[in-house]
Amino acid sequence: MADTLTIFQPGTSLGAGYTAPSARIVTAASVCGAGGGSSLTAAFVHSGGSAGEATMQYRALVVPDGGESPILDAYLNVPLAKGDAIHFLAADAATLTVTIGTRDA
Repeated sequence: MADTLTIFQPGTSLGAGYTAPSARIVTAASVCGAGGGSSLTAAFVHSGGSAGEATMQYRALVVPDGGESPILDAYLNVPLAKGDAIHFLAADAATLTVTIGTRDA
């Protein structure tokens, strides 16, 4: 598998937004807000684990409106084993877009 880019809108419950299909390295991670403003919560979960307070790197990160894309630097260069996941929760899912880039490990 080569470099991949995954773009999605997170839901309003903490669920897997990106799950590694094989051993991968995170090369890009950002969130973009459009309209109304929102906040993002994100957690790194090892395969077979569950998201919770102990796995969260971002809690209610405020995402500004209008083109600014905060980098989720806690995930950059993080190695992912097959099945590891990054879970996301948006206060208002319709206004956020998350981008995750990965490459072969």
